[in-house]
Amino acid sequence: MLFTSVVTSVANRADTVDDFTLRVPIAVDVPAGADPNLDGNTPVGVRADGGTLLTAVAVEPGTPVVRHHTTTESAALLGRDTHLDLALLAHFRASCRVPVTLDLVVIEHRYCGAGTVAAAYRETLGPLPFAAARRVAVVARLSATRIAPTGPHATATALRTAATLTRRLSALLSARGMRATPLSAADLHELTDHLLGPRLAPLSSDGETILQMTPTEATAGIATWRTFALGPDATPSAMRTLSADHPVSTTTLLRLSGPPEAPVLHGLVGTTEVPGSGRLLRSTPSCLDPLDGRQGPALVHRIPVPRLPRMRLPRLVADPAALRRWRFRVGDDGPLIGADPRGRAVTVPLFSSSAHSCGLTGNAEVVALLVLRCIGAGASIGVHSPDPRRWAPLCRLVDDPGVLALHPDHGGGSTGLAVVDLVDETTADDSVLRVRLQRRTTARTWAHIEASAADGSRIDVSFGGEPMTLTGVAAPAELALVDALESIV
Repeated sequence: MLFTSVVTSVANRADTVDDFTLRVPIAVDVPAGADPNLDGNTPVGVRADGGTLLTAVAVEPGTPVVRHHTTTESAALLGRDTHLDLALLAHFRASCRVPVTLDLVVIEHRYCGAGTVAAAYRETLGPLPFAAARRVAVVARLSATRIAPTGPHATATALRTAATLTRRLSALLSARGMRATPLSAADLHELTDHLLGPRLAPLSSDGETILQMTPTEATAGIATWRTFALGPDATPSAMRTLSADHPVSTTTLLRLSGPPEAPVLHGLVGTTEVPGSGRLLRSTPSCLDPLDGRQGPALVHRIPVPRLPRMRLPRLVADPAALRRWRFRVGDDGPLIGADPRGRAVTVPLFSSSAHSCGLTGNAEVVALLVLRCIGAGASIGVHSPDPRRWAPLCRLVDDPGVLALHPDHGGGSTGLAVVDLVDETTADDSVLRVRLQRRTTARTWAHIEASAADGSRIDVSFGGEPMTLTGVAAPAELALVDALESIV
């Protein structure tokens, strides 16, 4: 039976901690008979619960972008930034023949991990607010019973409507210069895991996990989740400080519901934290309501489940101008590479796109530093080299095969956000290392980074034929890691 009843339950105890059973319906792919546009395309994954259907679309930039950053602003330096705003989603809702609720979901990781590599990278970042990894998705909910209340073909009709609507949304976003792809059933499961951790609250085979609740947070194992409501005075600029804080990840969710001609807007901000490793939110903007006593239902609202528990949230201004202001950048910033001539930090998404690879050239120390920063930015790297001994010291220094290992020892045992292949293309005649970072073998090279000075003080970035020279920067902790390589034999 496709439409199953799934609920969240709270079992009170005598003390201040409650058990909370988080249940996520299993996703399935819409079958070919109900998806006329399936041939050659990614299947549309769907979750169903109590007559509500849920689908989602992943949104990425058409090409990666090199960006500069200060403590107050970030902007494209090479390439063109892509943004997604609520006004475009409101326009799409108005074009739909069936009522649909849309969530714009933005998940950001400033840096990844909690060990020595992450701590050294965090020291170099200082107070800069940016997202090494940024994941954007649009989640759609629609009522199957309103599409086809009864009849022998009601389920097929509802699924066909959901699949068609999802592909229309994907086409609209693609027409605006984004890479928009419907999420399959497997992708929906992975997105849910990513929103919760990733891999910090593993769901069982039936989509269930047990959390412990207090009035201010939800916990499971080493992980803590806190969820806040956006207050009426919330603005994108007021929340910028979140991008310089230290949780594992921050999720911003804006929800459009109600009549298309008079949309209702609510917003949530959630954090995933590991307090025992110092990965926690240390400062909360005043425009956020902590939702004390409602952390269980609030966490459910953050993840892609079809049916949401009732919860009163502040209503935000939703006129056309306000919807345009809720505008989010699409695509990772990537790891820090250096500083431009004006002293601004420059990031390059070295491994963010599966369709694009990036080349690195430099001496062993500089390349090692960039590889460590990729790990700090979320890469889980498998090294392919004709001379494995060249990489053994760095692997021993990192001492975590989940983020850096020689192939085939890596074996897909990733603990990072993205599995990346490092292909060593150095020849016997080369005086420097030449490597390529890629997520699939058919990726085309879109950028090249060359450390032309032996000490890493000058870094040349070539992007689409546009050259740029940066000054290398590194805090003492990162330099100490690179120096330690010399003592590893």
